[in-house]
Amino acid sequence: MTNAPILIVRSDEDEEHVAIVPDRRRCSAPAESGKEAAREAQTAHCLRFGAARAARVPIPAPTLRPTRSEAKAAVAPR
Repeated sequence: MTNAPILIVRSDEDEEHVAIVPDRRRCSAPAESGKEAAREAQTAHCLRFGAARAARVPIPAPTLRPTRSEAKAAVAPR
């Protein structure tokens, strides 16, 4: 289990919630509710954390809180 911050945003287009783990690139989860999105993002983050740990990849400490620009960048279309 990790304590990385999770940012939850709501899409105006389809009214879906997206939970984003700003500390981990491309780690996000869409869902119908914010709680469900957060739960799915936490699961995704834990899986990535475990894989990195198994591969002995250094894992940086979590940030205290995502900045507004990080939040916008995380939900911007790629």
